[in-house]
Amino acid sequence: MARAFMSWLSLAADRLFDTQGRLATIWFDTIAMHVPREGMLSQVVGRLVGKGELQAATADELLKCWTPVQSLLPGYSFLSNPWETDDEYLKQVTAVRLTDGSRL
Repeated sequence: MARAFMSWLSLAADRLFDTQGRLATIWFDTIAMHVPREGMLSQVVGRLVGKGELQAATADELLKCWTPVQSLLPGYSFLSNPWETDDEYLKQVTAVRLTDGSRL
């Protein structure tokens, strides 16, 4: 299972729907979304459906791929240490494994 990681800024700046987000959704089975709380991703997508910017069926399919980081790392606390930008465990969980065994 190939996983990718997208930061909170990607979600906040609507980058999920530009080229970067579209390609990531096609290429990866799971995209770990760095969101403050688990339910926030479905709220954002639900708001887009409510505004008519996204069809409900499309939203359902996207939410199968887009996963809040808290679902992959139970107990993960968003910005528990805001000055620490490298979370080794988070990087391990979301690292893309290449065919030769190395990671991106």
